[in-house]
Amino acid sequence: MRVFIAVDIPNKELYSLWKRAFQPLEGMKQKIVPPENLHITLKFLGEVPKHKVSELKTRLATIQFQKFTLKFGSMGTFPDINKVKKSKRYVLWVSAENGTQELVNLQQQVEHICETLGFPREKREFKPHLTLSRIKFPKPPTIITLKKVIENYNHQLTEGNVDVDFHVDIQAFQLKESTLTPQGAIYTTLAEFHAST
Repeated sequence: MRVFIAVDIPNKELYSLWKRAFQPLEGMKQKIVPPENLHITLKFLGEVPKHKVSELKTRLATIQFQKFTLKFGSMGTFPDINKVKKSKRYVLWVSAENGTQELVNLQQQVEHICETLGFPREKREFKPHLTLSRIKFPKPPTIITLKKVIENYNHQLTEGNVDVDFHVDIQAFQLKESTLTPQGAIYTTLAEFHAST
């Protein structure tokens, strides 16, 4: 089973705003994340045998955390399009801002439990973000359009011209299975773990 641990972000209003923002990219080679798949990854585990998944469920259920509120903010890419101007792929994301310390604390607890079960610790720094789209093999015109999309969105955000509540209440995290298909990944929730308060 291909498994990961995440926080689901089922917010259709925010999704509609983000999709309108990167509408100029429609028709280009990309994979847009559908609204039901929006999430912040806490830990990607890869292929995990079923008996280990059962053990994971038991151990993850011991995590104690309080519900908190995340606020989403600026848009950007991995790698940074302002620094890496030629890349085979760009991941378009929005950043998580307020509430990130609570999210980092939760991620660290998840990381610790996974490590005790034999999963290697993630070497990269945890950067809370929500992936919106994956743009493959972009040509120069696509890169120019992508930069404009990001600049316009962030400018609107800075000027306060976006009439949407960017706050999302986080009350649970999920253990999920990812099934790869030609149409994209299908996510199935294997277990959900709720905040203590």
